[in-house]
Amino acid sequence: MTRRIAPNAIIDHLTKAGHHDFHVREDSPRTCRVIHDGPDEAAHLTAYAQVLRSHGYTVTPQAATNIRPNRLKVTHP
Repeated sequence: MTRRIAPNAIIDHLTKAGHHDFHVREDSPRTCRVIHDGPDEAAHLTAYAQVLRSHGYTVTPQAATNIRPNRLKVTHP
């Protein structure tokens, strides 16, 4: 079972790593989504995933749909 995730913790990790132009959406108490708001989306999402994995999060890339952009699904085991 996964633990609760505070979106602010994800924001803090990414900001301290020098990243910006992203936003974090809480989909449930145990799942957040990270979306890049700028150019070179794939490279930034890869960098975000590396930072979050180094902090123990489980990160799953999710492909764009008709209404949603590429994003990262983040959980914490």
